[in-house]
Amino acid sequence: MRRLFSLAVGLGAGVMLGASIVRRFDGAARVVGAGPSDVTARVRSQVRGLREETRRLAAAREAELRERYAVPDLPRRPPRTG
Repeated sequence: MRRLFSLAVGLGAGVMLGASIVRRFDGAARVVGAGPSDVTARVRSQVRGLREETRRLAAAREAELRERYAVPDLPRRPPRTG
């Protein structure tokens, strides 16, 4: 009987803690004015920006190394579409 009581108390505490965390995150999202789609759009744009910046830096480094070691430029493939 004692174990059953402990199990019930533990499960109840876990459910209450989970519900309070969900309420807190929902309240914070309302204050910021960001729903799930807004957050997704922001993350997507940041990832795109990071990807473009990484490509730009990689191309600059490649050009620097090609110049340093006198490696000719290779013909570029056309960019992939889709």
